[in-house]
Amino acid sequence: MVEATESFLSDLAADWDGARVLVVAHSANRWALDCLLTGARLEDLVDAPFAWQTGWHYTLPTGRRGPGD
Repeated sequence: MVEATESFLSDLAADWDGARVLVVAHSANRWALDCLLTGARLEDLVDAPFAWQTGWHYTLPTGRRGPGD
């Protein structure tokens, strides 16, 4: 899921730079976003207690071009 989300973020950066985008997904996608965009460890996220909220907000770093950026 982390690899698929990395690819999604690359496409998002290329096609929707500067736009606000709504993503509807599952917990695994949220964990992948937390890993890729906040540096969280997947192992920690999976074991953490779940606290519902009305939404999660993420910001892509400026200049993101592809895997490994």
